[in-house]
Amino acid sequence: IHGEGVEKNLKKGVELIEMAAKQGNEQAIENLGILYIHGEGVEQNLKKGIELIEMAAKQGNKRAIENLEKIKEAYPELFSTNKNNNSNNN
Repeated sequence: IHGEGVEKNLKKGVELIEMAAKQGNEQAIENLGILYIHGEGVEQNLKKGIELIEMAAKQGNKRAIENLEKIKEAYPELFSTNKNNNSNNN
């Protein structure tokens, strides 16, 4: 992504992180979440970014746990106590 040791290629970097995340790599999942939060290489999507970081945190990724706490402080409105608002069973 940042071109460390190779030419910078954000698109290719995102593709590789997405591949690793789909395989369940917790670090890649957390990294992809950060990209979504910042809108770096992907369209910014706070909700999706937080969901990914939460997923990595649930897998025990320490950095994801730390970042999740920072995000909760920065965006408390995104963490409602009633997450299951999609329970319309009509």
